[in-house]
Amino acid sequence: MLTAVAEKDGAAACSLLAPDTAAELEYSVDKPCAEAILDEDLPGPGSVSASEVYGQWT
Repeated sequence: MLTAVAEKDGAAACSLLAPDTAAELEYSVDKPCAEAILDEDLPGPGSVSASEVYGQWT
């Protein structure tokens, strides 16, 4: 989500929020989520430091 916000893609960022969270954001600032989330003071995305894969097939 933070990557979408950094890229100014409010619609993509909101699509990753839980429905109740998006609704609360819209309600709290009286703007559509896609606009409101870009106005929030969110941190930039961090870098990936590691990844792990689990499963039966490789």
